[in-house]
Amino acid sequence: MTGPSSVALAHLFREVVSLVLHSAELDETLPRALREVRVLMPESTIGLYRYWPRTEELELITVVPDEDTQSLVGTRFSLEGWRPGEVVRTRRAIHIPSIKLKSDAPAVDLLCAPVLGVNRDVLGVLQAASTRPNAFLDEDLDTLVAVASLVGLAEENERRGEALQAAAINRAQAEYIAAMADMTSHITHRVVNEMGAIRLAVQVLQRQHERGKLSDQDFKEKLDGIEHNASDTINVVRRIQRPFDKIDTVAVQLEPMLDDVLEKLIPPDLLVIRQSAVDLPAVLATRHLAEVFHHLISNALDAMSSVDDKRLIVITRCADAEHIEVVLEDNGVGLSEEMREGGLFRLGVTDKRESMGYGLWWSRLYLSRIGGALDTEPAAGRGARFTVRVRTAEENPLW
Repeated sequence: MTGPSSVALAHLFREVVSLVLHSAELDETLPRALREVRVLMPESTIGLYRYWPRTEELELITVVPDEDTQSLVGTRFSLEGWRPGEVVRTRRAIHIPSIKLKSDAPAVDLLCAPVLGVNRDVLGVLQAASTRPNAFLDEDLDTLVAVASLVGLAEENERRGEALQAAAINRAQAEYIAAMADMTSHITHRVVNEMGAIRLAVQVLQRQHERGKLSDQDFKEKLDGIEHNASDTINVVRRIQRPFDKIDTVAVQLEPMLDDVLEKLIPPDLLVIRQSAVDLPAVLATRHLAEVFHHLISNALDAMSSVDDKRLIVITRCADAEHIEVVLEDNGVGLSEEMREGGLFRLGVTDKRESMGYGLWWSRLYLSRIGGALDTEPAAGRGARFTVRVRTAEENPLW
């Protein structure tokens, strides 16, 4: 058997890298990767084993071809008395030209390479076996070692991905709990105050009406006003509960949505400097993303109300292969020290007399729930800069 050509090897590694390193579903991609390896070793059986250090066992997790060997998947083999087990102990690949893996089976030409993690801990073993004598050359062992290294990297990538996903879930849960605490405190305070004022107003009106100090018409008008306040209070409850509704994201074109909000809000005396990247992909969001832009732009307009040369810079750009950024920078009065120290994104924090302090809190929570983010920093010179980050609907490998 001749060794693999450089062209064949290049094709193999391109395919294996693409299959193994660029996919999160190892259970599906590893058999495909092993089939690519077998192209260079056509008369061999390629098996991948997972190592269980506590019991010192190897478990067969995938094998190709699988017509006659599929039934062995899931089987565990003890390292004790098994010569290929030295691969685990030494962390080195071996070539055994002739060995019987079972007493009643024919001898095979065997290659074994350890699958190692980044800290050189053994994750498993990659094995190639052929019943044909002298089936493998040293170059075949080098090929198997290289593929085993890729498999190790893929396994580490999957583990890190799972850890990051778990961390993200934990972080989201923590933010959710904190938001719920904010909501409970704020809504209780607001509703108690509103309901207390309504109850007192009704009692005063009833006494005045009973004493003849209030006509039926006046009494009705006052009650209508109270009913309006009660309706506003109910709307407050509904509005604060809304961030905790289920969110089903879809592919959304960000630029037209942003342009629509700008067209509705921007006054004639405001200079808008627009910088947009070309051919931005769709993002994963809902129609509520427009409300985020509405809150941020409205806040910027309020901050610039006393400024003569009003200016708003709006930048849309690719942050990385998975995110789009929208930067909104105004030249208003900026964020007060009191706002920054009070926790700008906490529910109820505001420097506006008639505001609930709801917009920034809700915007950041919403973006967090769809895999995005909202951050702020002082603008150059004066004003404030807010950066919205949203996930793209599809990864663009050219970025």
